[in-house]
Amino acid sequence: MFPDGEGIAIGEPSTRTGVVISSALTDRVLSLRRPLARDTIAQVPNVRLNLASSPRNVLLVRQVLAGLAQPLKLDRIGLGDLVTSVSEACNNIALHAYAGGEGPMEVELSASARELCVVVRDHGRGMSAPPVGPRQRNPIGLYLIETLANRVDYLDVPGGGTELRLSFATAGIHRESAHGRDPLELCATSDGDPAQATRIAIVPCKFAQSVLPRVFAVLATNADFSIDRVSDTQVLVDALLPGVERSRTAHPLEVNVRLASRSLELRIGPLRAGAGDALLRDSTAGELRAVIERLTNGSHAISPAGPFEVLTLQLAGR
Repeated sequence: MFPDGEGIAIGEPSTRTGVVISSALTDRVLSLRRPLARDTIAQVPNVRLNLASSPRNVLLVRQVLAGLAQPLKLDRIGLGDLVTSVSEACNNIALHAYAGGEGPMEVELSASARELCVVVRDHGRGMSAPPVGPRQRNPIGLYLIETLANRVDYLDVPGGGTELRLSFATAGIHRESAHGRDPLELCATSDGDPAQATRIAIVPCKFAQSVLPRVFAVLATNADFSIDRVSDTQVLVDALLPGVERSRTAHPLEVNVRLASRSLELRIGPLRAGAGDALLRDSTAGELRAVIERLTNGSHAISPAGPFEVLTLQLAGR
């Protein structure tokens, strides 16, 4: 992810930052590069993102992280450290991992007792672990990550690429195990590039309710929605999610989104029979009625899916 020869020397003042990078600090947070162990791959994260390594998707990652602040009880400083570190890692994948092109970028977040572990992975040319010691050169972006995270690990991905594993100590986090629980899965595709999908899996539900309204704000922006319609989309998703969670079946819940110019098609299912009408009826009560009428123009459908059903909403960006 980080190209060779870029950066500043450890132990020397930086002309860009005016600070001295401490080799002792680097010794504290870095571990040696090593192959990726099988048990590392097998861990089930609370949030998993599979994205193309485009700069646009770095913004989406940032919004997912911001959405986790409330359920994980992150203060402003902790959230800032998390967003800055992960954004820097993703930016470097977008810029360097695929020689100027795009390729897969994966981000995973796992909450455990008093720690948040974030994995950022590419399958490109990879990144060399920085040398440790006085007067060794170290990329400025990597220095930021090392400074803000409590621990940084570099691992080789089978077949090529790098996994960067970051650990952040956080107060007040209770373990949110994803084992044995079906995630909410979102898949977003674009008419302009149908082969390039954005996939997000989230568990438990309270994480999805905090994250997905922000994700939809980014998707609506990418679909050229007006500013007020972006806000309306975020309000609508926030209102629908509690009812969607109550209406889900024993099968994994999927949210499929198709982006077109000034349009989002939203398909939610499988839901219990009769749940689609109930969701719309409950959501159109009170002040939300005007929001839904503006966005959908009355365009929605409920289709059978075996014993269940799928709710489809067509959102207009103008």
